[in-house]
Amino acid sequence: MQIKYLQHNEIDKQAWDKTLENSINSYVYAKSWYLDIVSPNWEALVIDNYDYVFPLTQSKKAGINYILQPYYTQQLGAFSKKIMDNNIIDLFINNIPEKFKYIDINLNEYNSCIKCVFTIKPNTLLNLDKPYTELNSNYNTNTKRNLKKAERNNLQFSDKINLNEYKLLKSECINSSLSKVPIHNLYKIIEESLKKNICQIAGAYKNSKLCSAVVFIKSSNRIIYLNACSNKIGTENKAMFFVLDSFIKNNANKDLVIDFEGSAIQGVSRFFKGFGGKEVNYFNYKKNNLPWVLRLIKK
Repeated sequence: MQIKYLQHNEIDKQAWDKTLENSINSYVYAKSWYLDIVSPNWEALVIDNYDYVFPLTQSKKAGINYILQPYYTQQLGAFSKKIMDNNIIDLFINNIPEKFKYIDINLNEYNSCIKCVFTIKPNTLLNLDKPYTELNSNYNTNTKRNLKKAERNNLQFSDKINLNEYKLLKSECINSSLSKVPIHNLYKIIEESLKKNICQIAGAYKNSKLCSAVVFIKSSNRIIYLNACSNKIGTENKAMFFVLDSFIKNNANKDLVIDFEGSAIQGVSRFFKGFGGKEVNYFNYKKNNLPWVLRLIKK
């Protein structure tokens, strides 16, 4: 196997996307257009004729090269139309150029290794290939209780919300703690996904005003829960429970999986699992070769 390190202008994006389209673990996060948004100067490792690909979401600050997991991009790692054994992942990790002094990246759930040390991270998936009555029966008690409250609040569901409506709602929900999150990247992702007809924004209205909404992006048979928000009215009326239940009802008995993107925050994780979602782990790889002074700051 021949492994190559490619800088951004050396990547054949047509060949890259062809591999992604045919890969056994295709994720929209790794498509070239998506990477161009979240990491404009991304680089790559490829094996042979793009048989295996591995994006490097690199950047540079104060003269130091690093690789970080971009916002709105839960899992990356290695992708291939061929079955990957553990040695492939080790090979990619060991061939990340030494110039990158700090690395903190998430692999995908199909990636595992033998020699490299990883941290386990949780995701939550919900398979929709059952009738709604069966899916609903797997909701936990808290979810069912909040759904009953929501149903008494005269909410209206729509899965055809436009981007401008979502932006307006999002502007009500953003607080100072999110000020560093590149919200413009989120809007670019949604805009491009809508053009490609792989995005759906579902939400709830109260008295004709949008109060809660979720952005879903389709990736193969996955429906990724990319972003969500509820204003004060939505929170008070348990609208997010209503939105997710309505979306599940509309897509029940289909060969689809909702990918909630998981969370290490217990409350958020409980919310996802309350709809019957199951935990599926993926891995985080971290390496810190920063100068010793910076290493004390960035662990």
